[in-house]
Amino acid sequence: RCPSCAVVFGGVNSIKSHIQTSHCEVFHKCPICPMAFKSAPSAHAHVYTQHPGFSNQQSKMIYKCAMCDTVFT
Repeated sequence: RCPSCAVVFGGVNSIKSHIQTSHCEVFHKCPICPMAFKSAPSAHAHVYTQHPGFSNQQSKMIYKCAMCDTVFT
């Protein structure tokens, strides 16, 4: 059972996937510094302007839990 919305699932993987997609905020983290952005284009623009030597690196997606504010990959 999801602790946030009480939907019942048949397995641990199902509830983990549900929580990640339904109850987490997605951010695109700069691969160089701690900054994170709501969109990939914003992260790319940041890397391009703030870290010009690393403009070929991609941001990575991170997730912020809506229930406890923990950030995870």
